Amino acid sequence: MPTVRQRTYDMLRAHGVTTFFGNPGFTELPFLTDFPADFTYYLGLQEAAVVSMADGYAGVTGMPVVVNLHNAPGVGNAMGNLKTAFHNKTPLIITCGQQRRDMCLYEPGFYNRDARDLPKPYVKWSYEPQRAQDIPAAFQRAIHIACQEPQGPVFLVLPVDDWEREADPLPLVIRRVSTRVAPDPQALASAAGRIAAARNPCLIAGAAIDRAGAWDEMVALAEKLRAAVYGAPAASRAAFPENHRLFRGALVFDRELLRHWLEDHDLLVVVGAAVFDFDMGGMGPVLPEDSDLLLFTDDPEEAARAPAGDAVLGNVKLALTTLAQAVPETTATWPQTTPNMPTPATGDPIQPHALFALLEELRPKDGAVVLEASSHASAMHMRMPITVPRGFFYAGVGGIGNGLPTAVGVQLAQPDRRVICATGDGAMLYTLQALWTAAQHQARIVVVVLDNAGYAVLKESGDYLGVGHDQPGLDTPGVDLVKLAEGFGVPGIRVEQYAGLRSAFEQALAADGPMLLSVRVDPTLRPLLS
Repeated sequence: MPTVRQRTYDMLRAHGVTTFFGNPGFTELPFLTDFPADFTYYLGLQEAAVVSMADGYAGVTGMPVVVNLHNAPGVGNAMGNLKTAFHNKTPLIITCGQQRRDMCLYEPGFYNRDARDLPKPYVKWSYEPQRAQDIPAAFQRAIHIACQEPQGPVFLVLPVDDWEREADPLPLVIRRVSTRVAPDPQALASAAGRIAAARNPCLIAGAAIDRAGAWDEMVALAEKLRAAVYGAPAASRAAFPENHRLFRGALVFDRELLRHWLEDHDLLVVVGAAVFDFDMGGMGPVLPEDSDLLLFTDDPEEAARAPAGDAVLGNVKLALTTLAQAVPETTATWPQTTPNMPTPATGDPIQPHALFALLEELRPKDGAVVLEASSHASAMHMRMPITVPRGFFYAGVGGIGNGLPTAVGVQLAQPDRRVICATGDGAMLYTLQALWTAAQHQARIVVVVLDNAGYAVLKESGDYLGVGHDQPGLDTPGVDLVKLAEGFGVPGIRVEQYAGLRSAFEQALAADGPMLLSVRVDPTLRPLLS
């Protein structure tokens, strides 16, 4: 009779779930005993880094991965980046060890009190099997739930003494469950009619387009309408080629500015994004005067909580395919293209615009970019347009420390692809342990740290809020990022003058493994939403 562990691995293999990220402990060792040779385990040195590496890997493949965390402390360490993975709608199977069943009544040290509640509300489902024999079926259910749109993390609590027990004598039936739900045809037909009747519609592209593999369908609809396309505010993925003549840039998360930008459009068609993520708020109505809104989303909660407009629920690729066929091709003239940007200043101190312009000149255009430098997001998108699917990853949910490990995960999932991680020094310091994993696997990532020796985005936020930026705790002097990287096995270069930037980029882009560039950038503050 096979053991629970053997049956579990057989089930995972049948579903193609053979990739683990983790940092194991006492309660996880029996699960990992006799780890299958055809499975892969990526070790991370801290659980926050582990979760974001898995987030990047599963985000680029679209397939679930197992995240192996140690007990309640491991889950606690991971929670900030687990929240990010939840908002990114990434299919992760999070596992957490539990004390032996015969000891749980007495709550010894490794016992997890109320274990199922530990990661809530940032998981889609949380379960602690009642019997050891239920573990394989619980994993199968977890896979199905994680992969249903909207995708997201799930959580399993697994007692340490369950794995050597005999599996259920009845064989586990491997089940397949479809993951895409088509939108209501009548709702789609009505929406297509409203789009066709609009005087000057615009499209707002959200991350679900990239997750669904629907770039081509989004481009087809935009070109048929000849409609301006905007990126959704703080979107975690790029969803439209940013060098396309219809692209007008990303919207900001301030409702007054958003209304001003969109005031010429009588219909806002939002695809695959929330309406809207206003982190900084603003006053007044959500929509411009005399404008209406249509939302296409795979997320019932996004549809329900939208403060304006009507929603059509279902897979966005299927929705876009139908809409592109249903709306008539417009006879309107193509909108004017945006003027070319001026050449950035290339002197010292190094300007972020100049840095990104040079990096755009040198980088492979089919690579991926991971951004965690909020102060410089606008400069990056202006100078380094994202033009390929699954080419951009960003977490705009308020926590930091996800960018570097996400970049490692993206590269491990696609070893032949060059990945650039543009991060701030403050964010880098949260999860720099991911450098060790990158070094161990020779992940081809270029880590560009825009070092301003502090939390510039917080200073800019203080100015935006009208409270200034003289609060304590906003500066981080005295950190040598190159030495830290070298301590984890990653070579680094410090760049303090623009004249040294090109050679540093060329060296990093030619490397066979990871390299970190610590670039001292101009610390001058800019308006937060510029």
